[in-house]
Amino acid sequence: MAKLVPGENLSDKFVSALLREIVKGERQAGTQLPSEGDLALQYGVSRTVVREGIRELVALGMIAKRQGQRSFTTPREEWNLLDPRVLAAFLRHNDRRKELLHDLFAARLLIECYAAATAAIKRDEEDLALMQQEIETMAAAMDDPEAFVQADFRFHARVQQAARNLIVSSLVAMINELLMVSRRFTKRTPPELEGLIEDHRAIFAAIEQQEPAKARQAMAHHLLWIAKSADLHISEDDVESFQLVGEGDGDWGMGESPLDL
Repeated sequence: MAKLVPGENLSDKFVSALLREIVKGERQAGTQLPSEGDLALQYGVSRTVVREGIRELVALGMIAKRQGQRSFTTPREEWNLLDPRVLAAFLRHNDRRKELLHDLFAARLLIECYAAATAAIKRDEEDLALMQQEIETMAAAMDDPEAFVQADFRFHARVQQAARNLIVSSLVAMINELLMVSRRFTKRTPPELEGLIEDHRAIFAAIEQQEPAKARQAMAHHLLWIAKSADLHISEDDVESFQLVGEGDGDWGMGESPLDL
């Protein structure tokens, strides 16, 4: 066991090291951890650092404690994969990375298609102006990948804002943060960037025209392309299973969605 190099964030380094070992399977679920004293010797840290780190890992669901027993590692089902630190370790060191990314993207598809359809009903002129501004920013950032991506994420945030659902906005913000942890800023070709801009224009047009079914479909088309480019196999059948807009023209009546409380 390599000792940690002393530094300002020694507690964080201890947590990261133990987190990595658990995620990699070096400490199997149900395995008892050494005593605080032994861990302190193994990692070259104080017992206080170990104690604080164990508390943090318990909060993350990676370790459990029982009265009168040593701490032990927990099964993957109990890990808090919505914490960016756990997610980052999982994506780097666990062979089920692609499965997790698929699940994250499926959750994004579910929520964002609903948000687009609802935004088409509830948007106002200010919402439209903000969305249009982000599309223009994307078009002006063809040679700046990071600026392009940031404008892309802001456009989606504008759609969620227009849906007037605080829970949806919070969920998508969390999912996007997690996706950003996993994202590698690959350089896309100019035709691909143009295609992404056209996707956003189609979403915008459906929202502007207040057509919820078309807005949902445009968002689904866009996200499926993103998933395919990331080699995530989300099918049209998956989209149908996430159907949140009614059959026909997609109207819910009285301008409300079925998920509004």
